[in-house]
Amino acid sequence: MSQEESDLEVIDIDIVSEPSSSKSNIQSQSSGARLSLQGTFKRHQVKVNTDVLIEKKSLQPWIKAKVSSLPRDSIMTYRVKLLPKKFNNQMKDVFGKQLAVFIPATAKIPVATRVAALYKESKNSNYWSGIVAECPKSTNGQRYLIFYDDGSTQYVNHDDVFVVCESSSDVWDDVPDGNKLFIKNYLSKYPEIPMTKLAPNQELKTEWNCKWWKTKVLSVDASLVQLYFEADKRTEWIYRGSLRLEPLYLESLKNPAMFQPTCNKNKENVSTTLPKKEAKSSDNLNTPSSPSSLPNTISSHGLVATKKVTQIRTSTRVKNQESVVGLPPVGPLIKTPAEIGANVLVKIHPFMPWAQAKVLEIKSRIPLEYLIKYKSAKFNNQTKTVPAKDLAVHQAAMVIIPVNTRVVAIFEDTQSSKYYSGVVGECPNINNDWRYLVFFDDGYCQYVYHDKVRFVNESSPRVWEDVPVELRDFIKKYHDSYPKRTMIKLTKNQTVQTEWNGKWYDTEVVDVDASLAQIKFNNEDRTEWIYRGSMRLKPIYKSEMEHEQKKQEEPVVKKSKISEPIIKTEPKERDFTKQPRTPKPKAIPIPKAIPIPKAIPIPKAVPIPKAVPIPKTIPVAKKSTTKN
Repeated sequence: MSQEESDLEVIDIDIVSEPSSSKSNIQSQSSGARLSLQGTFKRHQVKVNTDVLIEKKSLQPWIKAKVSSLPRDSIMTYRVKLLPKKFNNQMKDVFGKQLAVFIPATAKIPVATRVAALYKESKNSNYWSGIVAECPKSTNGQRYLIFYDDGSTQYVNHDDVFVVCESSSDVWDDVPDGNKLFIKNYLSKYPEIPMTKLAPNQELKTEWNCKWWKTKVLSVDASLVQLYFEADKRTEWIYRGSLRLEPLYLESLKNPAMFQPTCNKNKENVSTTLPKKEAKSSDNLNTPSSPSSLPNTISSHGLVATKKVTQIRTSTRVKNQESVVGLPPVGPLIKTPAEIGANVLVKIHPFMPWAQAKVLEIKSRIPLEYLIKYKSAKFNNQTKTVPAKDLAVHQAAMVIIPVNTRVVAIFEDTQSSKYYSGVVGECPNINNDWRYLVFFDDGYCQYVYHDKVRFVNESSPRVWEDVPVELRDFIKKYHDSYPKRTMIKLTKNQTVQTEWNGKWYDTEVVDVDASLAQIKFNNEDRTEWIYRGSMRLKPIYKSEMEHEQKKQEEPVVKKSKISEPIIKTEPKERDFTKQPRTPKPKAIPIPKAIPIPKAIPIPKAVPIPKAVPIPKTIPVAKKSTTKN
């Protein structure tokens, strides 16, 4: 297979162009190669007693099973028997999109095919769902490059890749929302993919959790690079075309046209399948194996609605990345006191818009307080002393504002656009069209561009303490579990029950925008954008309640009656559970019979010493403060 590369002068980025994966190309590729596969690609037919892999839960390993019955009449699901012993021959109904025949394909699997592929780890290996990004060729060691649904990537041998039975015509629709936009952009640019050139021992910055970290290249394997993160001493394989790599990210800001989706003229290069019937299930949860960031109570219950949510306009999304040029770099967010004469925004009430004002004087340094004068005529030039937590400099940040930062952002509706206080839930990235997700203090949420966000001058170390009580628990759980989140998978026109004012309503999904869904309340004739991880959505609420119930039903482990040595309590920040400082002492064997010692001879009378003079003052010994 031929491969064309062109280097740019700005940075080392190569545009990799791959030839078409037509039948003639596949056959010419296979001749004389280690992987000899000929013929046209076809999916295996599913029959009774066929060994399969099934997806029991989204973003979880696929499980081995055996088909018991096929879809018929109005039943559109396969019934399978789960083979692992822990399931005790449990039966389950799955759709074709959740099933893959456990037999390797007889021909090369084309790019953009939905598969379940083996992901190898040091401790264990499991099958996970993903997309074929590269076919086997000489430059990648005759392996498939798989983009897994959870964002990881790996090269996989042909015998470890199994084709999913059904998929949507636009295959990215089957991918979880967190990775959907990346897959769509990749396939729209394929086969001309921009990638950065890297070499072993090269140093660069790599994004993780919305921050840039110093990393070092350990090795390069075709389109992948293994990086070492110096801060936490971990390694990770990353695709060389990922915007998590700083050189590629900076180039995307300077030349967004190179990275924006294009109409793929050579559609034969990317395989597609006929559209299948969708699974009408509202309980399809996108649940990672982590504690969920959900509130204990329904998020909006008891909050005062200050925005006209019935008239919120549809979110305006970026169709290309031209607006990304205005984004600042990633760096430390340094908060300095506002200068005298600076234009600021000041809090009036937690649920009301912030007012424009000007700093007249710094009244106090500890705690930091300002004397401000309101600009609006309705305040009649009123002055007021406000704490730094209630003030934000009216200027866009010079760096990307991190997640869980206290901010003031514009909430847009059809009547007005004003600044409200909230907390950053997501940083700008390719999956959310380069916007911040902001959880506002009154329970609403919206995506906001960088130039419409202002960071609050001062905030508590535990940011949830600065939000209203009604939202505090949700923000705390979101903060503790981020970046792992639990969200429901929703599609347009899908029906789902949604809470409003303490009651459940039948609602319809109007649109989905990254982590948000626009919900229409049919009975109330109103629409609202809701976070897809909110407990106001019935499937999320049920999932959390079941999780809490399982916790309560877990048997309590009885303490052993055998006495154990007393262990002193250490400070919380020091963890000795993985590697204790001192080994547990072994039990001392008790002898059968303790020999009785011989009688000790009584010494002769000891002469009594003379009286010792008593000092005038006896110094009192200080109590030792040293811990044993």
